[in-house]
Amino acid sequence: MSLSTGSINPISVSVLKELANRTKAKWASGGPGGIAARLPPMRDLTIGNITGNVMQINSMCDNPRLRYLITKLVKALHDYVREVDLQYNEWE
Repeated sequence: MSLSTGSINPISVSVLKELANRTKAKWASGGPGGIAARLPPMRDLTIGNITGNVMQINSMCDNPRLRYLITKLVKALHDYVREVDLQYNEWE
């Protein structure tokens, strides 16, 4: 899936680019103790364990409110995908 800038105003695109740059910088900073070093070990993801893995990664978010919002969103979206048995070709 690709992001088409035709339907997004230029301000939104610039905000997204800035957010992406800040995220990349945060991940790159901190050396061995940085975010990447604290990630949980990668495991074989299944429909049964992907939500827990995402929650574990998101638990490292520094902002309590953002962590709460992301946790609720991920749980709701993952529950929805499982409930409706969403298929790969339906994402396209």
